Amino acid sequence: MEDPTAVRNPWQPTEGQPTDGRPPHEPAPAAANRFGPRQAVVLVLGFFLVQTLVGTGAVFLRGFVLALAQRLRVPLHGGGHVVLLPGAPGATFLAGSVIAGYVLAALWCRRYVLRRAGERLRRGTPDGIGWCPAPAGAYRMAAVLAAGTVAAAALILQLAPMPQIHLQNSPFEALLEPGWMLGPSLLLMFVIAPLAEEFIFRGAAFAALAGRAGTPGAAAIVTLLFVAVHAPEKIHYPPGFVDVALMALAAVWLRLRYRSIKPAVLLHVLYNLGVSGAAVLLH
Repeated sequence: MEDPTAVRNPWQPTEGQPTDGRPPHEPAPAAANRFGPRQAVVLVLGFFLVQTLVGTGAVFLRGFVLALAQRLRVPLHGGGHVVLLPGAPGATFLAGSVIAGYVLAALWCRRYVLRRAGERLRRGTPDGIGWCPAPAGAYRMAAVLAAGTVAAAALILQLAPMPQIHLQNSPFEALLEPGWMLGPSLLLMFVIAPLAEEFIFRGAAFAALAGRAGTPGAAAIVTLLFVAVHAPEKIHYPPGFVDVALMALAAVWLRLRYRSIKPAVLLHVLYNLGVSGAAVLLH
């Protein structure tokens, strides 16, 4: 009898199992529950678009409200009908819009996946999302891989120092500005983002692509998508793409080897903490 606790080769499908991960002789799911490349595209695009729409919508709404309030005040001061454009939003407003956009996008993705995933949610095979327990050794391995990727990021920073570019009114700088929004910003970076991104990329998107592209193909695609999503914050420092890609590949490996995305979530949390600490210490 096969040991149920044994770790499988992540690149080798289970013998005798249908390609969609169903037990033998179980009928295919209904068309309404299809979960393939189309759903992966909708999921990743939706994750990006919801963030963009919320962020830009908040800026436009702020400008509209300020301009309207100013126009209503002008006659009281006898200033005619000249309306001045509102100033650029401050760091607190930018940080709040980024956090709101990200959280709303993550909630939309969760709802989209849960409505379609069914029993795939807790299935550990490549076509499952892998929201299931993992052995204790998986979390130790996640910590080891996190240390390795953080060390690689620190080495890259040493070999190619980050330029001192001040991006005025940048949402990414706004998240780290001192103030009452710093707490929610740190919660986003070190808890919400790792959990959401592992669920979306190494979980749902990977599962949706694995049936059509195969396990190696799905791993390559979700890694490229993950790197692309981080382009806005890395575009001014291209070497930063290297350690992001290394972390993404390590997360895929964990997800496949231990048939769960939970160790990858821990890896992502430790990576974000370590890279942030290294950036502060080296600059």
